[in-house]
Amino acid sequence: MHITRWIFLISVLFSGISWAGCSVSPPQAALGQYDPATASSVRGIFNLAISCSEVTSFTVTAGPSQTTGSISNRQLRGENPSSVLNYQLCIDANWGGPCNTVFGTPPNGNALSGTVTRPGAITQVVFWAMVYGDQPAMPGWHDDYVVITVSP
Repeated sequence: MHITRWIFLISVLFSGISWAGCSVSPPQAALGQYDPATASSVRGIFNLAISCSEVTSFTVTAGPSQTTGSISNRQLRGENPSSVLNYQLCIDANWGGPCNTVFGTPPNGNALSGTVTRPGAITQVVFWAMVYGDQPAMPGWHDDYVVITVSP
């Protein structure tokens, strides 16, 4: 029996880590393993925590895939550069379903907005990633880099 493990990394780079008494903690997520022999997709949730010393409204946007330069066509590139997997960052409330709302930068995707409602409070911003199922790929690491921007 041959078991192949697939590991994914979507690195999220931040611009705007802090501003006017606000701080942002990096999101934590694990996408798990992908098996090209099945039609199953792989999903992972990202939680971004924003805290401010005063009531503050903010907007969060996601940039394009470093692999493709596109928001609508994001890809993870493998250790072997010819091995790529299509994925998307999503902001649908039902993270177990299809990705109907792409997380991006308008007009090429949707931004998230929120408010820190009281001084010192933490507001969670949630988005998720989905690696689409039924894609041929080579074993090993697949990764991509996306810049997440938080602005007041």
